[in-house]
Amino acid sequence: MSLVANCDASTSWKKVLDEKDPTNWVILGFENGGEGKVAEVRSMGTGGHSEFVKNIEKEKEVLYGGFVVYGVDKRGSVTSRRAKYVFVSWVGNNVKIMRRARVSSQKAQFKKWFTPSHMDFQVSDVDLLSKDEIKRKMLLVGGAHKPKSYDFGDDSSITSGHDDSSSLNAYSTPSSVLAETQKKHEDAARRESVARVSLEADIEQASRVIEHEEAQEENEKVRKEREEQAKKEVDAEQQRRIKEDEELKKKEEAEREENIQKVKELVEEEQYQQIMEKASVEEESEKQRAHGQERAEIMIKEEQERREKDVEGETDKKERARKLSIGVKEEMNAKGIAEAE
Repeated sequence: MSLVANCDASTSWKKVLDEKDPTNWVILGFENGGEGKVAEVRSMGTGGHSEFVKNIEKEKEVLYGGFVVYGVDKRGSVTSRRAKYVFVSWVGNNVKIMRRARVSSQKAQFKKWFTPSHMDFQVSDVDLLSKDEIKRKMLLVGGAHKPKSYDFGDDSSITSGHDDSSSLNAYSTPSSVLAETQKKHEDAARRESVARVSLEADIEQASRVIEHEEAQEENEKVRKEREEQAKKEVDAEQQRRIKEDEELKKKEEAEREENIQKVKELVEEEQYQQIMEKASVEEESEKQRAHGQERAEIMIKEEQERREKDVEGETDKKERARKLSIGVKEEMNAKGIAEAE
C-alpha cells in the first residue's frame, strides 16, 4: 500500500541529516489524531533523545520517528563525532487491533522516509528506548573500534565502557557490577522479546481479522457487482422492452395513419365516384332536356311550318275560290251578255 504524505512529512528527516540544522529528532504520524490516511509531521525538535521519547509516548497512536546519536571518540586533543541515526516504530498499548495490523505494511514506507538509519526499534514501551538499551545495541552493531561515549543531543552522554583504561581494568571491575549490568541487559532483552511477541500476536490476530474483513469486503464487492450487473441487465431489458413498445406504438401509429389515409382515399374515391355519377346523371339529364327542348323546338317549327302551309293552302284555296268565283262571274257575265244579245 502506497502512503500519501504532505511535503513536510516526506522531507523532514533531511533536517535531522543536515549537520548545520539544529533539529535532531522528528516524529511522523497520521492526520486527525492518527485516524486520517495522510502522513504528517506530528512533532520535531532540538532536545534530543529525552524530548523524542517524551513526544512519542502516545498510548492510542501509531507513530514513526527518528533521532540522531553521536558516537564520541576523544583521543588526546582530537575529538571525533560520528552520527548514528535511529528509526523507531511506536505502537501504543491501546492502539486498535486493525491499526496494529497495518504497521507491517506501513513501516516499510515510513522507513524509506527515514533513510539512512543505522538501527531499527519497534516498541510499545519507552523503557526499550532507554539510553542504556540504545548504547547496548549500538555496541552490538558497531565495528571493532568502539567510541568512548554516546551523545544523545539532550545535554547528556553516557560512556560506552570501551575507553582505553577499560581493557586494562576489566579484571578489577567488581563481579556484582558485571552481574547487575548483565541482569539489566537481560531484563531489557526480555522486555523487548515479550513486547515483540505480544505485538506479533496482536498483528497476527489483526491480520486474521483483516483477512476476514477483506474476504467479507470481497464478497460484498462481488455481491454489489452482481447486483449492479443484474440491475444493468434489468435496465437493459426494460430499455429493450420500452424500445420495443415504442417501436410497436410507432408501427401501430403508422398503420393507423396508413389505414386512415386509405379510408380517406376510399372516401374521397367514393365521393369522387358519387360526384362523377351525379355529374353524369346531370349531364344525361341535361342531354335529355336539351334533346327534348330540341325536339320541342323541331315540333314547334314543324307545327309552325305546317300551320304556315295550312295558311298558304287556305290562301290558295281562297285564291282559287276567288279566281273560281271570278271565273264563274265572268262566265256568267259572258253568258248574260250573250243571252242579252
